[in-house]
Amino acid sequence: MSALSRLCLIRTLKQKARSDSPKQDDIRIHRSAISTIVEVFTDRATVNCYQRKATQIYASRMSSPGLYQTIRKTAHAFVDATDPTTPGTNETNPDAIRALCASDCVLDWGHATFVSTAPPVQGKHSTQSFIDHMGGMTPKLETWRTEVASIVVDVEQKSAVVRAMYYMTPKGKGSREERTVLNELLYWFVMDEAGAKIVRSTEFIDPVAAQRIGALIKAQEA
Repeated sequence: MSALSRLCLIRTLKQKARSDSPKQDDIRIHRSAISTIVEVFTDRATVNCYQRKATQIYASRMSSPGLYQTIRKTAHAFVDATDPTTPGTNETNPDAIRALCASDCVLDWGHATFVSTAPPVQGKHSTQSFIDHMGGMTPKLETWRTEVASIVVDVEQKSAVVRAMYYMTPKGKGSREERTVLNELLYWFVMDEAGAKIVRSTEFIDPVAAQRIGALIKAQEA
């Protein structure tokens, strides 16, 4: 197969992975694309393994469209719940966060090496202690806003990964644009059986952005 054909198949795979309305032909297209990609690197037995896995994943998604959408909606709603209640302010929305978390929800942070150097984000937290953590941070910010860039849902595992952009503006002198830092976060969520409540959340932080935000906060407190 030509390089152009491989590129077209890879593009199709990515487009179909983002689709919220899977069709019966998705399985055939995905299997063909995965076969083409993997054959470049490995043997037929591994290709067959990838094909079977692709079939399982997309068959699961097609057979549980309601659960897929519920998990996706819950994941998106959590990021939305971390936005200020009023745009342009630093008011948090703890009730919205509580509504999305199971009673025994556990929340923590990553990456492990960065977290080991940052005591404020160490340990496992209940929903309330997570809200308290936010409450300790947000008064130091003028405001912030979020954008959900992408969501990947695993129906079988009842989990979702969210890539979210947080534009965070510490209080201080100078223009808001100069003080705004893009903190790109990844959330890994595990949901309950219905997909409507979060039972586990790990938030992966951009350490460079976190250090920049910390430096701006220290400057305004000096």
